Amino acid sequence: MRPSDPCTAGGCKNSIGFKKLGLCGTHRRRLVLYGSVDGTGRKPKVTKCSVLGCDNPYHTSIVHGMCSMHRRRFLKTGSTEPRSGNTHTHQFTPGDTEKWCCACGMFKGLGGFTTNLGSLSGVYTYCRECTKAKRDKTKDKRYAAHVLKKYNLTQDQYQEILESQGGVCGNPGCGTNQSGGQGRWHIDHDHACCSGTWSCGRCVRGLLCNSCNVGLGMFGDNTTRLEGAVQYLRDWESATA
Repeated sequence: MRPSDPCTAGGCKNSIGFKKLGLCGTHRRRLVLYGSVDGTGRKPKVTKCSVLGCDNPYHTSIVHGMCSMHRRRFLKTGSTEPRSGNTHTHQFTPGDTEKWCCACGMFKGLGGFTTNLGSLSGVYTYCRECTKAKRDKTKDKRYAAHVLKKYNLTQDQYQEILESQGGVCGNPGCGTNQSGGQGRWHIDHDHACCSGTWSCGRCVRGLLCNSCNVGLGMFGDNTTRLEGAVQYLRDWESATA
């Protein structure tokens, strides 16, 4: 049989999805669930998960004889054990005052989790600390992709520039170790090479704090105007001294 052949169930025009059975996906599920392709056979029997210590129900039609939680874990990791290595299933039951965090592998009070009214426990799977850590990790990955796409800089190159500056603003007259703004150092490049906000990577001059980056931008990278502004301030200082 070929995948383009029609299903062997009477009156079905769908293509076969399972060569050995000669059935499409719909009739294959009916055969597994009810024992016949027309769905008139036995009904699925609900029983307990086959994993020791788990009382969650499962349908006998589900592969491996597990509940949905252990089946997903087995298909994802190849094992029914939680990532922490603990053999306890940590199933939450109404009335519990603590919940198991799957990320850090610890029991914590329900107040340490973000509210989720759609779950049995009323909170999310991960505690607040782990949720924040996962969110920060995602932000770092997105920022790294943004820097690579916009400035043609890898994270290693970005760190090399920052280390060469001593972990402070690239402006010698500033020297702050606080990036300001949204908490990221601003990547400064030569607009004479790459006009606009994109850079080839070769014209990146350094990393600046938010104030210095905005200041250079306002002066348009014009050294004459910058020198004039310095002289203007010095003249005022001399006049008021």
